Amino acid sequence: MEKFTFTDHLGIEIHAYKWVPDSGESKAVVQIAHGMAEHALRFSHVAEALVKRGYIVYGNDHTGHGKTGKQNLGLLGPEGWNGCVKDLKQLNDIIKKEHPTLPIFYIGHSWGSLMGQDYIQQWGTDFKGVIFSGTYGRKAKLKLLLSVGKAIMKIQGLKSEASLIYKIAVGPFSKPFKPVKTPHDWRSSDEKVIQDFIDDPLAGFKVTNGWFLEFGLAIKRIWQQENEAKIPKNIGVLLLNGGLDSTCSMPADFLLLKDRYEDLGIKNIQYKIYKDSRHSVFDDVQRNEVIDDAINWLDSHI
Repeated sequence: MEKFTFTDHLGIEIHAYKWVPDSGESKAVVQIAHGMAEHALRFSHVAEALVKRGYIVYGNDHTGHGKTGKQNLGLLGPEGWNGCVKDLKQLNDIIKKEHPTLPIFYIGHSWGSLMGQDYIQQWGTDFKGVIFSGTYGRKAKLKLLLSVGKAIMKIQGLKSEASLIYKIAVGPFSKPFKPVKTPHDWRSSDEKVIQDFIDDPLAGFKVTNGWFLEFGLAIKRIWQQENEAKIPKNIGVLLLNGGLDSTCSMPADFLLLKDRYEDLGIKNIQYKIYKDSRHSVFDDVQRNEVIDDAINWLDSHI
């Protein structure tokens, strides 16, 4: 694995990672985008599995996350969500420059999948196909999240830790899993994974009020029909979710996205629900099946 940095359009140093097969010809490139309160290296096992099957893999730590945001965890850059999506675009441009003849695919998890939804509305031809995991097309309490977020912002400011919003928006996620042992039980049923997440100094932190406000405004925008209609109709789409994913109504809000994409005329769309998995399907008890399914889908779409 190779570490590198690039300077984004705002002058922020973005930390990124590259995995390359030891030998033989590479067949494609996969760009991975991580979720909220984690970082790219938490997907190292996914990258390593891809490399073994002949893929080059890139990923970056978003602003406010990982080594990019080590000094300001949870705090987005001056352009917030849009700045993060532009960073994904800049990394994609780097990939195209380094591998001009190879097809490029995208794997986005959770927040990374939602930014992926935004990305393909703007630059959908950059990818031959996309895989979204832990994703959804509707968010319960979105209006409440936005109204509370705006009210709290006036009192606490954008940069304060979003403790109250967490209680409203994230706190309920673990309630279905009795007994609740940690605030992160909603992520995975694998206790070792949860403990590793807790022990990781660059994971599990609370993001800021500003992050949640940006999040709410962005998903409201990207789910508008006129914006989803901008997605290329020939792009390959694979949606992967846990049947026990409490972030997407187990998994009604996930299926809503699939239905909307189909209604838009996106013909090459497939999905799979892993009945024993929670939100982080790449890090739950069915992880090997998930990774294998993802790579087999990639192989069939090169």
